[in-house]
Amino acid sequence: MSSAKNSAPSESLTLDNWHKCMSINLDGTFLCCQKVGKHMIERGGGGEDR
Repeated sequence: MSSAKNSAPSESLTLDNWHKCMSINLDGTFLCCQKVGKHMIERGGGGEDR
């Protein structure tokens, strides 16, 4: 498991580094989906031109 700043084999990765890596990978994805989802709801969908 690695991120841009913290690289280590999983067997020697600290729990703190694991949390940082997961935060980078998941929080950004969640925040982006949340923002886009709100916009799609306002438009009435996301797969078709309305």
